[in-house]
Amino acid sequence: MGGGAVYLDGKQLFFQLILREGNAAIPVTKKAFYKKFLQPVINVYHRIGIAAAYKPVNDLSRGCTVEDIINTVVITAIQAQNSAQT
Repeated sequence: MGGGAVYLDGKQLFFQLILREGNAAIPVTKKAFYKKFLQPVINVYHRIGIAAAYKPVNDLSRGCTVEDIINTVVITAIQAQNSAQT
């Protein structure tokens, strides 16, 4: 799962997970996967004063701009297209 381009501007934070296939800690569904692995990040954001919340599939909300929304839509579309080709 994963791959593709990631657009980041100067105000964004980024992290990456590298997990072995077949790891029993990995939830079966994408929704459960994102919820499980994003919740610890959301908790840290809250501790440092960033209002973040889980929203499927590729989003941590923070009061984004129209440009942020457009970029997220484009990236998600590219990811979906790449996923459909594999």
